Amino acid sequence: DAQMLEVPPLAIDASVCAFSARAARLAVGTRSGHVHHYDLAPVWLRGKRSQSEIFLLPRSIALHRGRVRRMALSEDGRLLVTGGSDRLLKLTRLDTESPQVAELYRGSEVDALALDTTGPVPLLAAAFKDRSLVLWDLSTGKARWSANGYEADSMTFHAGKLVVSGKERIAFVDLAS
Repeated sequence: DAQMLEVPPLAIDASVCAFSARAARLAVGTRSGHVHHYDLAPVWLRGKRSQSEIFLLPRSIALHRGRVRRMALSEDGRLLVTGGSDRLLKLTRLDTESPQVAELYRGSEVDALALDTTGPVPLLAAAFKDRSLVLWDLSTGKARWSANGYEADSMTFHAGKLVVSGKERIAFVDLAS
């Protein structure tokens, strides 16, 4: 039997969201640059039906000046990556008492994000409006690979490759090379 968990109306100006089923964490980015993250474990993992207390007290972080445009949440719910209209790409660790934020990139708005924390090295791929594509090793925070000329609408990691789709084009980036 399929069950639906409906989120009560949120009194925020949501622009984008990301969800980690494994960690039962929901992150919601706003037009004002904040990210609200919610622990859904009492409802999602345990089947408890009293949802309202979960959504009353989100943890909130001011991350961007202006709209949060793109976001990705790691499978374990510990890492959040956001791209804002302020042309910043930020990595936030949510598994600490007080979230730790690091700026990864400054210069162009993000069009697409992909995050892979299942392999031996956590990876982040970001495609930007200036048609650049960058792959980061999140264990070091350093760019591992970059290319120009990609218009990307979506990206995903699969079987050791980064799959990038965009305007009339699909590209596969072999991460082993």
